[in-house]
Amino acid sequence: MEKFKKYELQGFRRQAFVEPAKWDTQILIDTIKKNGTDAQIIVAIEEMSELIKELTKHLRNKGDIDHISEEMADVKIMMHQLDIMFGNRIRVSQWRDKKLERLEQRLHDGDTTKY
Repeated sequence: MEKFKKYELQGFRRQAFVEPAKWDTQILIDTIKKNGTDAQIIVAIEEMSELIKELTKHLRNKGDIDHISEEMADVKIMMHQLDIMFGNRIRVSQWRDKKLERLEQRLHDGDTTKY
């Protein structure tokens, strides 16, 4: 039995390997295939801007935790789609580790100007 199912992602000439049990990944792949990668990148940008808007409202004491939570969920979904489309999950993970190490060093040095 095949552990991973292979999908060609149109527009990126990359392959995504997905465990069949990962229903959420399958839904995201089907959405990308139906709408196209450019459309999904636009949706990702829109969802990030909606989260920015809700966070700005929060800073003005007009925010709502349910709206923030909903927009965070939308951004996480879109980030998963971007992982699939760009096929760069390992690179993102490597950059995340580097940035966390740098943040940890800044915390130890007392420099909290970034993040």
